[in-house]
Amino acid sequence: RAQDRALRGLLLYPEFPASSFWSYRHIMPMVGAKAAFPPLGLLTFAALMPPEWSFELLHLYVERPSDEDLRARIAAADAVFVSAMSVQKPSLVAVLSGPARGLETPWVLGGPYPSSYRNHILEARTPSDTILRRGLDVLAWGEGGQWVPEIHRLLRAERRRHSDECPVLLIPDAIATQEPGSRRALNDRTIFKELTRTPLPRWDLIDLRDYRAMMMQTTVGCRFRCDFCDIIQFNGGFTRPRTLESVRDDLEAVLALGYRGGVFTVDDNFVGNP
Repeated sequence: RAQDRALRGLLLYPEFPASSFWSYRHIMPMVGAKAAFPPLGLLTFAALMPPEWSFELLHLYVERPSDEDLRARIAAADAVFVSAMSVQKPSLVAVLSGPARGLETPWVLGGPYPSSYRNHILEARTPSDTILRRGLDVLAWGEGGQWVPEIHRLLRAERRRHSDECPVLLIPDAIATQEPGSRRALNDRTIFKELTRTPLPRWDLIDLRDYRAMMMQTTVGCRFRCDFCDIIQFNGGFTRPRTLESVRDDLEAVLALGYRGGVFTVDDNFVGNP
């Protein structure tokens, strides 16, 4: 049956502009790496998806295929999964308006960008936002793991093929009723749930030698209310720690792969709740 067949997912991580903080473009050749860090969010999301999904990762800072090759890889996938910050928008727009244009493969976007700027996409007023609105099929607010069952269902049903219609927005009702940027729900523990164990990231999808350092997360959220920071709006206004056992498992898994380099901790505030 079609519903029982294996599914192929393409994890796509857009480029950072060369002039941005996160590109490290001029430093990477000096340290013998292609990119500073692997896309931890996408690798963890892949580990959370049902077993009928197989994945390949295309990190556009590590590998930049030709437009023809990229189009073929998108067409061969049952879905493309993207995680991005707002600074990566130009790269995503370029792929959607170029190699991906006219294909039936559906696109799912998660990460900080749709969490903070969902209305820019859903109520597009600029040419680039219009490309995103027409090119994306599902927007996932906040932590992707909470939406895995619904994403899987959508991609097996009404969003199994790309549509130019408005993307489906996956967002808690308590957040959807507020204006973007609102901080009224920062301490809502029905939205920002305690962390227990998370699966090991899919390190098998990357070549460790391509990166300057590995990444791991020990806590999520932050108790401070800095005006310049929007992370607490989708990660919560209090610290949610992982268990010591799960953090130890992460480190042991990387060690077992033979990796002996640095590990970058991506906590929202590493010392926010010592």
